[in-house]
Amino acid sequence: MKRENINTLGDLKKSGYQPKTIQQELAHNLKTRLQKGLPSFEGLIGYENTVIPDVERAILSGHNMNLLGLRGQAKTRLARQLTALLDEWIPVVEGSEINDDPLDPISREAKELIAEKGDKSPINWLHQSDRFYEKLASSGINYFSRNILHQERAANCLVDNRLPVRNKGYDAAKNRKRHN
Repeated sequence: MKRENINTLGDLKKSGYQPKTIQQELAHNLKTRLQKGLPSFEGLIGYENTVIPDVERAILSGHNMNLLGLRGQAKTRLARQLTALLDEWIPVVEGSEINDDPLDPISREAKELIAEKGDKSPINWLHQSDRFYEKLASSGINYFSRNILHQERAANCLVDNRLPVRNKGYDAAKNRKRHN
C-alpha cells in the first residue's frame, strides 16, 4: 500500500486497509521483529532474561501493562521504545483533533465529516513518532509520589485489601534482608 496515492476515504477503502488496535499493531510488529532475529528492546542492560521476556509475552498476548518500579529502573526507556513497535504510518481523518481512524471514527466531528463527504473525505497520514508524547510530572507531583512511596515502605507493604502487613525480615527500601 503506497500512502502517497491514498488521500481520501475512498482511496483507503480501495487499498484494502484494515484498522488495527494498538495491541494488534504492537503484537504484529514485535512478532515480525522476533522472526527476523532483531532485538525487541535495545539498551535495557540486565533485563534480557527477566523483564524483556515478560514484556514480550504481554505484548504478544494483547495485554495492557503497568510499569512499576523505583527511579532508575528503565521504565521510561522501555515505554519510549514501545513506540518503535507501532506501524510507521497510519491514516487519520484530516482535521480530527484525536486522530480518528477513517474506517472507525469515534469523534462527533469525524463522523459528521464522513457523513457529509463520504468516500471523498480527506485523510492524512500520521507517523509513529507523532503518536506518542511525554507529559512529565511537575515537581509537586514527584514530591507527592515520593512521600507516598516512603509511607508504603514505612508500612512495609500493602496487600490487596489495603491492610498494612508486616513483612518479616525484608527491608524494601534497601532491597535486602534485615537482621533482627
